[in-house]
Amino acid sequence: MMVHSIRRGSVGAALIAVLGAVAAHLPAAAQSQETLQVEVRAGVTAGNHSTSAAAFEMAPRLSFDLLFRRQVAPGFGAYGGFLRTSFGCEEYLCLQGEEAPPLRLVGNHIVVGGEWSPASMADAPARPWVRAGVMYGSAGMTRGADNDPETHPEPEMGIGIHTAVGLNVGKGSFLFVPGLTRRQMSASQPREGGDNVADDATASAYSIDLAIAYRIGGGS
Repeated sequence: MMVHSIRRGSVGAALIAVLGAVAAHLPAAAQSQETLQVEVRAGVTAGNHSTSAAAFEMAPRLSFDLLFRRQVAPGFGAYGGFLRTSFGCEEYLCLQGEEAPPLRLVGNHIVVGGEWSPASMADAPARPWVRAGVMYGSAGMTRGADNDPETHPEPEMGIGIHTAVGLNVGKGSFLFVPGLTRRQMSASQPREGGDNVADDATASAYSIDLAIAYRIGGGS
């Protein structure tokens, strides 16, 4: 339990560091364009876990993101925040009988990365963007509402890759920000009894996202 507490504390400290890095020490020219954009995202997510022997699981769940973005140059931005990923696992090795609660993957990560959008479309009512970043956190399988650490041990910490495409729709302080997201993440987790899932276990998650963004400061 002490190890688990230390890990959670480390993730919280890292999240604070990421958000501080995104929000500070940016060029003065960028501040005249946009101070800060805060996004609250929710998406329907499906994916697969490498140990389930299923190519793709059509068992969607909701995922949530809280992101902070800042413009650093015309056409380029930096972002960071927290990602909460979830999707179901119901096929092949995930099958545990009709009466067993369904398995699901749950991931919690911090992320930091960069964004590109066409500078020539800065004043357009709908502006496309592409994002890519590095994730750090954990992702593991759990069943139903059972969070007992004895039966569902805490997954190992690891890195992942976050990629997304989307649109900023609207002008002014509030934006509508739909998008498509892919998350590739480490998903190694001890089994009940102490046996480990393969060290190279991974999970992939794909989301259709909807978001509301609020821009603090400048920007059109």
